[in-house]
Amino acid sequence: MIRYDLRAADAPSLDSALAALDAAMIVALDVIGTITVQTGEIDADGAPINQPIEGWHANLYTVEELSPAELEALPVIPTPATPWRMLAGEQADPPPED
Repeated sequence: MIRYDLRAADAPSLDSALAALDAAMIVALDVIGTITVQTGEIDADGAPINQPIEGWHANLYTVEELSPAELEALPVIPTPATPWRMLAGEQADPPPED
């Protein structure tokens, strides 16, 4: 199973890009949506203040590697160092050695 990390401008843009794929290739699609990160600041109630990361995020899992044309049509991004979400049993890649 091959994983692709995706980030589109918005949900409709991601849907349009995915519509071009052969559905038989897709094992799973984990739509994450908007991802937020803590700013380090606290609001008046003592809660952390979060800031959205640009884009609409998803993880796409396929049976086999996508063709160059399929990859070109998708908003694929490099796998983050700390993935937001992974499937059960999936392991993050170890950090690169110096």
